[in-house]
Amino acid sequence: SGATRLVSNIGKVWARGFNYSPDGTFIAYAKTQSESKNYDIYITDLGTGKHSQITNNLANDLDPVWSRKGDQLAFFSNRLGSNDLYVISVKNGTVSGVAKSMLRNVGENPQMLGQDDSGAVYFSAQNSKNDLYTVELDKNLDLIPESLTQISDSGIKFYGSTQYSKDGKFISYSGRKISDLYAFNSQIKSDDADPNLGYAYHIQIYNTADRSTRELNIDLHANHTPFAGRWHVPTWSYFGNQLLVHGQLKDKYTGGFFIVDVDTEKITPVKTVEDSRKGNFKNIGNSMIFSRKKDLIYYSSPDWKDIMQYNMKTKEEQSIARIDDGAWF
Repeated sequence: SGATRLVSNIGKVWARGFNYSPDGTFIAYAKTQSESKNYDIYITDLGTGKHSQITNNLANDLDPVWSRKGDQLAFFSNRLGSNDLYVISVKNGTVSGVAKSMLRNVGENPQMLGQDDSGAVYFSAQNSKNDLYTVELDKNLDLIPESLTQISDSGIKFYGSTQYSKDGKFISYSGRKISDLYAFNSQIKSDDADPNLGYAYHIQIYNTADRSTRELNIDLHANHTPFAGRWHVPTWSYFGNQLLVHGQLKDKYTGGFFIVDVDTEKITPVKTVEDSRKGNFKNIGNSMIFSRKKDLIYYSSPDWKDIMQYNMKTKEEQSIARIDDGAWF
């Protein structure tokens, strides 16, 4: 799915950062038992439903991403007092060996973006300036300073939600504030927001070939449930330049999952309900990713205990994995 930094409070359990293994057999994620406790890395076998704990310490281990061979997980950990990049070997969905530190002190609030075909790890971090950059790494995963390139437009604030397209040609990110925890507050006073819709999406598309940036001209808003819409990070399809977006249209307050064609800006409803505004919304699940198989998408169930599969062609929905203590991926 690419790297997705998402969080949810599910009773006593918080889960975040779900990522598929390259062969689609496993999902890796970070989970904690309560808001006050640390995160550890877990793996779920989608075939058997078995959950395996990969790390276990008093620090926070977050944002796991798979190597291209599926034999390693890279993740962030603050076990040495700073936010560092670690790698741990895995075999058949279970830990194999110990975690090794690869890069110290990556910055505040790091966000994993994923790995490319060469094995390079991409991430963002908050430092003195809040913008989006790319940088090349040497064979030791050390930064090459002269390769640093700013992506986000200096005239547009960078609010995260960053995702690489599956072919690496594009990077999507939020160029303006799309939501906060109180986006449904009736006191919202903004040209960009509506008390029944939340903030409008402002998705920026960066072209890695010509280094140009443009904003998608789409009439989608971030919220149709009372949770923070910035957790609903648009994700890229494995087939064509398409984004899967969790949002809402003003027409009949239709909310749910939509496909946005990045080239034509066409919005296609995938799984939606009408009249999903404040006080009358119908929760059909949260977050979303495309499958590696055409016509399938995945999202969490309304009670956040099941990973749901939906066939866009046949309109069939089913649970493919259950995590009883909760997961919002």
